[in-house]
Amino acid sequence: MNLSGQQQKKLQNALIDAFPTKSSLEQMLLFELDKNLDVITGEGGLEDKIFNLVKKAITENWIQELINAARNSNPGNILLKAFSPEYLDLASASKIINPRYCVYKTISKKNQVYVFRAFDSLLARDVAIKILHSDKPESKLFFKEEVTEAVRLSQEPNFITIYDAYFGDDYYYVMEFINGQTIRKYINDQHQFSLDDVCKIILKIGNAVIRARELGLLHRNIKPSNILLVKNYRFGRVEYEPFISPIPLRIDLKKEQNSDISINQFNCYLEELRQHHRKEYEEELAYLIPEQFLFREYDNSKIEKATQYRLGSLAYELFTSKIPTTYKEHDALEEYQHFKLKPIKQKLPNFPKIMDDIILKMISPKPEDRYENIEDALELIRRHIDFELITVKESYKRCAYKQDFDNKFFDSFYQKFINKCPHAREKFSTFDSTQKLEESKYWNRQHQLLKQAVLLLFVYFEENKQFSSNYYKQEEPNILSRIAEIHSCTRKNIPTNMYQLFIDALIETAIEFDDWCKSGDPELNRERIRLLKKAWYKVLKPGTDYMKSKYDEKQNT
Repeated sequence: MNLSGQQQKKLQNALIDAFPTKSSLEQMLLFELDKNLDVITGEGGLEDKIFNLVKKAITENWIQELINAARNSNPGNILLKAFSPEYLDLASASKIINPRYCVYKTISKKNQVYVFRAFDSLLARDVAIKILHSDKPESKLFFKEEVTEAVRLSQEPNFITIYDAYFGDDYYYVMEFINGQTIRKYINDQHQFSLDDVCKIILKIGNAVIRARELGLLHRNIKPSNILLVKNYRFGRVEYEPFISPIPLRIDLKKEQNSDISINQFNCYLEELRQHHRKEYEEELAYLIPEQFLFREYDNSKIEKATQYRLGSLAYELFTSKIPTTYKEHDALEEYQHFKLKPIKQKLPNFPKIMDDIILKMISPKPEDRYENIEDALELIRRHIDFELITVKESYKRCAYKQDFDNKFFDSFYQKFINKCPHAREKFSTFDSTQKLEESKYWNRQHQLLKQAVLLLFVYFEENKQFSSNYYKQEEPNILSRIAEIHSCTRKNIPTNMYQLFIDALIETAIEFDDWCKSGDPELNRERIRLLKKAWYKVLKPGTDYMKSKYDEKQNT
């Protein structure tokens, strides 16, 4: 890569400012790059030597190493810090990238990777292009291997798609442009996510990581600054779709023979962040895996425990809007000064305890205290989102498994219904009076209709959570609105309070037939009955309320 004349001049001025004596410049080159200043530059004053040094580094393709070495040696120098972000500007990127792509905006510049937004003139779409900003052979090899492996993963849902890659004089790849913001940006802007929003985001990211594992890939890139959120409006409601880079760029610290070297390198990386990028430093500490330092081992076969920890940390931050403070500083990581996080309920008094317990278990400092696998944790989160519906469906399933369910369950229901509303039998019998069916066949048909009605109410509850109330208005007439219309016919003369009586009778019947409420512990039975009543009522009420509103509309027209 080449620097423009203006860039070369800026770098020379920065080096003169950072290393004002020949000895300081010699020390930097020797200690950081193992190079001899006089051999590289020949005779001359400091300005001449720096001029020749920059020219030589550009010619021999180690200019980036020189810049990094200078910044490592004098990290506080303002001119060096100001120069580095400008190194690969739009003009330079345009010279590197295939002319098919018109680069027009810088997205991010971080470590050795630059990301630009470009327009694909062939397919007429925006793309993102990530360029490796290093001439080190090992960096290029690592970059190429990761991109090559990530292509398989990039085709999966919730991963950013990789379109193309180039490995020549320069290394870069072209990927899908996601028009969204990082989770870190949302949190910094003090955006408040609902409980359901966070759960759905965590479920989607978790399922994406599971798919990566099924493809034989280990993803280690879960943290707010690496996840993009796209805000969609679906049937009047906001939904957030997360997108993850398929390339796990996080450093993987393996406790092998070179473990001390790896930890020392990582400590240098953290020290750089602490001095110049405090927020990034805090995030990096928050998403470190405790067992990497506590147990002196890091087994990739147990990557799920580590991934579960990061996923739980992400959930904790999304709920509290604060970076989890698990480590205050990185200096004593190996002594394991890990701070156990406080329950979310201490910050949010109305936060559900069951969800608090799930998250705290996921981020337990010791891996053996976490869930056995990611699936177990995600299933509990999913159950919390749809707790009432899952509870009711399981209750209904237990009832349905009973012998002669179709007759006994619905006979009991109608008996309760008729007792609550004595004229109910007469009202029901008007439905098919012209068909002269035998009473047994008639009631059998009523049982089947009731079974379908229960399932329809389940569906309504589920869809009502996903869509706005306007969705069903847009989709009318639907089955529930037609039932309400039949009920509202004058000749049927069905009063609206029968909807509430219907719910009461159905809940009582479910509790009667559900063996879950018949344990040997009376107190436990009472608690389970209370829970079932609450869940059944919450699931049935939205559909019956909707039918009642349609009934009232017809009565008033």
